[in-house]
Amino acid sequence: MAITNKLEVDGLAVEDVFDQIVNKGISKADASVLVSSWIFENLGKSKRVFNYATDFPAVDPACVAAFLRTFRHADWVDGESTVQAEQTVSEEGFNARFHKIEADLDAVGTDAAKALACLAAMRQSLRGLLDQIRLEINRINSDLNSCCNKGGGGGLVVDPLPTFGGLVNAGTFLGVSKFNEKDVSLWRTEQGIMVLPAVQSIGTDVISSNRVLRASILARYAEENPAVRATFADQAITKKVFLDKFGNDATNEGQSVRGLVDILPDNLKFASLDKMIEAVAEREASALRTSEGASAAIATVFGLDTDVAIGANARVQQMNAIPSKVRGVLIRNGIDTVEKLAGADPGKIASMIKDEKIAASTGDIAAWTTIAKTLNQIR
Repeated sequence: MAITNKLEVDGLAVEDVFDQIVNKGISKADASVLVSSWIFENLGKSKRVFNYATDFPAVDPACVAAFLRTFRHADWVDGESTVQAEQTVSEEGFNARFHKIEADLDAVGTDAAKALACLAAMRQSLRGLLDQIRLEINRINSDLNSCCNKGGGGGLVVDPLPTFGGLVNAGTFLGVSKFNEKDVSLWRTEQGIMVLPAVQSIGTDVISSNRVLRASILARYAEENPAVRATFADQAITKKVFLDKFGNDATNEGQSVRGLVDILPDNLKFASLDKMIEAVAEREASALRTSEGASAAIATVFGLDTDVAIGANARVQQMNAIPSKVRGVLIRNGIDTVEKLAGADPGKIASMIKDEKIAASTGDIAAWTTIAKTLNQIR
């Protein structure tokens, strides 16, 4: 198939060069790196084309209503119709009629739950798309700042073209994009922008990532639903038992309770609700620790060096998930790091906030401290 509007470097089409490298037995991921390096070496910087890394289909076949009404009422006639509980040849009976109504209500409830789940999934995908747009805008701003604010004379000064000779000693993670329909990670290095093979990476807005927020959303849900804590009052329970009672619930954030604890083993017992929430936080933090770029992303958010312990040094002031007035109260009372917030007594925090006449629910405080507990384990 003919390809129009090909990007050419020194008279060679980039797509043709890529195909030739792949035809020689090189993997597509490695070919992407080689072609990227070739572009930068010859042009300094090629025209950047933005592509979304998150799929966002226009239609989701699973998100369709399945409700079909089964109840049909046949009018009764005064003085003629026989009304009774059980079904006969001539009369359906109250029991059958009401069971049909009951089934219809269940079907409507199932469709409503599916709609909420679809909205939550769409919201999550949309957030990923917006994060990618923000990352791209920040990259553009960084490029503009680099090229327009050098030389001291206010004029436009262009750096010499970067090369890729020698080894790359260090780099700053910029995010993920696509090259030839493949996911690649982008890094800013002393030699320029490096395009590396696709890895599972975490964006720079790590505090807003699902892995950080799941435990906090679970903590808020549990705090706002007394029946959840009461379930743990008499005995240790497993994830399966917990899901049998609450798995189909949806949180105020639109997430299903089942999805919040999905990372836990089904038969693992928890002595208390707090232990279960802590287990979610610990496992999500462990998953983040093994995500490529997580340390760099967290360090970027908190302004830290990537080789220091995040929990011990991250500042509460940088936790945008907490309202600025509340952050001010915490800092004035000596809770100025993520580590201190993770170990703080929620009751004391509630008293501090109340003393300064700031509105905050116990669910809010549970969510904030749980975010800190998750971040505190990412080192």
